[in-house]
Amino acid sequence: MKKLLISVILAIIVFAAVYVAQCYMVPGWRLKLAAPAMEYFAASLRHMVLLKGLIAAAAAAVAVAVQRRISRT
Repeated sequence: MKKLLISVILAIIVFAAVYVAQCYMVPGWRLKLAAPAMEYFAASLRHMVLLKGLIAAAAAAVAVAVQRRISRT
C-alpha cells in the first residue's frame, strides 16, 4: 500500500510539473497574450490540453516505472 501511494504521488507531481513546464518552456506553444498573470496562466493551461496531457502522462509513467524499478532492488 505504501509503495502504491508513493507511486501515485510521484505520478501526480511529475505530471503537473511537466505540464506546466511545457506551457512556458516550449517556444512554439507559448501564448502571446497581454493579460493579467492569472488569466495568462489559466489560458496557458487550457491551450493544447490533449497534446500536453499525453506528453505529461508519458513522462509520469516513465518516472513511476523508474521509481518502481529502483525500489525493487
